[in-house]
Amino acid sequence: ARLTVAAAFERLCAGPSSIPMEVTGSRHFVSVPFSGPKGRATLRLHVDTGGNTPGLMILKSVADRLGFASAEALPTTLHLGERDVPLPEGARWIILDDTTPAAGSAKPSEYAMRKGYAAGQIGAGFLSRFTLCIDPARGRLGLGDPRDVHIDLASRPGIPVMMLSGGPNAALYPFIQIHIRKGDELVAGF
Repeated sequence: ARLTVAAAFERLCAGPSSIPMEVTGSRHFVSVPFSGPKGRATLRLHVDTGGNTPGLMILKSVADRLGFASAEALPTTLHLGERDVPLPEGARWIILDDTTPAAGSAKPSEYAMRKGYAAGQIGAGFLSRFTLCIDPARGRLGLGDPRDVHIDLASRPGIPVMMLSGGPNAALYPFIQIHIRKGDELVAGF
């Protein structure tokens, strides 16, 4: 059966399998416990639908501290909220080297602007494998299996999005087209 957008939103973001999410300004984070050869830690991962084609990123300093020598050694299942979520097909880890002098170079980079916010990132290459719900008001993240969550696209409320794919694993990046009008005249578009 097809769900309305509102029913799918409630099921994914308010249901028992939704995941607690921290909202800090315009950024969203989830806490994920990790056990590595050298120790355990609960890491704060940045949730970003528009970043990270491979899917999952961890800082090298954090991977080193926990004893993960390579991206292949990192977990293949994440404990999110009260459930275990296996890495979906196509998603993989990358290690971002924050340990070299060049990592903190003077030229602002995406990493330099975000450092200190999180130990890593859950990005498009992971999130786009799910029917996704992000509810900042409730502080919840919902990851639905696209085979089980069927949405009636004609239902309301809903906003059409454009999906561009990128990277070798065809991660999906959502975009919303916005037009600003003054009377009948189109004055801007984003």
